[in-house]
Amino acid sequence: MEPAGCAHQGGMTLSMHDLVPAVLGLALVLPACDGGEETGTDSDGMSGSTSGGSDSDSDSASSGASASASASGSSGATTTPGSTSQGSTSQGSSTGAETSSGESTDAGSSSGDTTGSGASLPDGFEDTLEASGCGDMVVYGRSDDDTIALVMHIDDELVADAAASGEIYEATRPIEDFVTFEVLVGAFVSAPLCNDVIIEETVVEQTWVATAGSVDITIDPVEGAAPFEVQGYATMELSAVEVTYEGVTETLEDVVLADVAVGWLPG
Repeated sequence: MEPAGCAHQGGMTLSMHDLVPAVLGLALVLPACDGGEETGTDSDGMSGSTSGGSDSDSDSASSGASASASASGSSGATTTPGSTSQGSTSQGSSTGAETSSGESTDAGSSSGDTTGSGASLPDGFEDTLEASGCGDMVVYGRSDDDTIALVMHIDDELVADAAASGEIYEATRPIEDFVTFEVLVGAFVSAPLCNDVIIEETVVEQTWVATAGSVDITIDPVEGAAPFEVQGYATMELSAVEVTYEGVTETLEDVVLADVAVGWLPG
């Protein structure tokens, strides 16, 4: 007989002492298998964590890309015309300042036009000039309202020489030979000329100075004239005389001041 508590299998005799450890070993093996499953779960968890990390990286990359794109977009907006970004606004403001400065320059030019660069002499003013003169010699022509005067002063004793010789003096003289050769614009511009009693106050707004041209001068002397009286009569004929004021040049053609009493002294 087999001892009580023993089992027989396949010709192998197992006692209870052998069976208990085997059962315990089996019990230990089964949790180990469950543990393996848990390990798998942990592996899945790790995998999930890794996947989550990938998602996080993807989110970070996506966020970085979005930030980069946003920065690029912002940068593009700064240089895009019509952009409302601060940079564009500043740039527009600067451009506006330049435009404003240019307009100020234009305003300055406009002011220049008022004082000269756009000034001009009245058309045909030279056709209505009233001729006068004195001394040896000043010859001028003034408008009826005395707002314009053409003034010529040459100091070569031409009248005295003509009177002394008794012969008519004729010559063409360049404007460089004249002490004064100009057109005055203003109010009472001829008042100081050949006058020792000046009542009106002269206001000269523009002085047009001759820069080119010539004058044909004729002096017909008066025989036996008393000192300080009229010594002769002068005729001044201008030929292509250019007068300039503040960069503007006008040409006086065919201007004739005829039979002007000269050689006499005011007073």
